[in-house]
Amino acid sequence: MQTDIFMPVLTYPDPTALAAVGQMIGLVSPLASAISVCAFEIDLPAPPARMVSGLVDVKGMSAAAEGRSRAVAADLIAAARAAGASVPVTTGSVRLTQDQVGNGAARMARSHDLSVIAMDRGSADKAGLAETVIFGSGRPVLLVPEGPAGSADLRSIAIAWDGGRAASRALHDAMPLIVQAREVTLVTAMEDKDIGERAIAEVRAYLGRHGISAGHHDFSSAGKSIGLALQQGAIAQNAGLLVMGAFGHSRLRDFVLGGATRSTLDDLRLPVLLSH
Repeated sequence: MQTDIFMPVLTYPDPTALAAVGQMIGLVSPLASAISVCAFEIDLPAPPARMVSGLVDVKGMSAAAEGRSRAVAADLIAAARAAGASVPVTTGSVRLTQDQVGNGAARMARSHDLSVIAMDRGSADKAGLAETVIFGSGRPVLLVPEGPAGSADLRSIAIAWDGGRAASRALHDAMPLIVQAREVTLVTAMEDKDIGERAIAEVRAYLGRHGISAGHHDFSSAGKSIGLALQQGAIAQNAGLLVMGAFGHSRLRDFVLGGATRSTLDDLRLPVLLSH
């Protein structure tokens, strides 16, 4: 089964790295039937005149920032076209205010099978885009770290399993990739959550009915955040991709991420497919 892939890229203030565009296209091309790359250009509405000092050229500063955003968008689109993908790659751009980008990307992602987003440790913009698409699109999202860690073999897959709804959803959404894998390993942290051998046996039997023989590795989080521990557990098994459920809930009108999801977004060590 091939996959229709959506790739949103940022232009301002923390743009997607040019090298990451070709890297992501190369990574997912073997899985894809088509790839759509969309650069999100930024509109910066001028503040009301009463709020601006006459000594500050806010209009000029906004125009310069918008110009940089347009130029970055053109460079990102050029990088996508030059990537030499083995499948059709369509490119385009949309122009939104900065607070509209996440929701705009989530809306566009709903008409694709999988979104792929480049991540950079410490980038609030990229983490915010990823969070909104994960929880707002209803589609799985593949996060890819910018840099060498993003060049991985997606045919070796680790599945973070705790027997819960989010993990089950992620497993289902990742099945088009899992059935093509040459090695699949369930990774658990039983000291963090009471999972039980029966739950492991059940999911291994489920995978077996799809012709997939899955190993199992339990590890100790040893005081680390669970998201980092899961990633390190996957890397220890030589996995190029970690599949895990994304968890979040509303609390007093604020959206609160689960610990594993937050620590993964904050410190991505390998490609991770998250699904909610």
